[in-house]
Amino acid sequence: MKNQAISIILLGFLFIPTCTQTKEEIDKYVAKAWQSPLGGTLLYRFRAPEKVEREKKYPLLFFLHGAGGRGNDNKGQLQDAAAVDAFVKQGVFSKHSSYVFAGQVSEGKRWVDVDWSTLEHKMPP
Repeated sequence: MKNQAISIILLGFLFIPTCTQTKEEIDKYVAKAWQSPLGGTLLYRFRAPEKVEREKKYPLLFFLHGAGGRGNDNKGQLQDAAAVDAFVKQGVFSKHSSYVFAGQVSEGKRWVDVDWSTLEHKMPP
């Protein structure tokens, strides 16, 4: 039992730098909330390219997180599957000068209304 506790504490220390770097990266995305005229809200994060020039066109990365990104904190969508780290690794801002839009589905909701327990998928009518 004592060895397990020590292992958990050491594991926690291993993840501190990663969490700090991820928080710093997440803070580069502006937190916003879109209010629907029908009363709903969509939390999202937005980030512009590092350098924007007038008259130049830029791509938009519309990012849909996985099930692990759901919530109401407006951060989980970027933490899910290490999305922020992947954007940095791929040079989304530094190399490709892209805008990023990352919405967050509320806890218990989904991007699509389909049964996740099957191996097949058909779009609902």
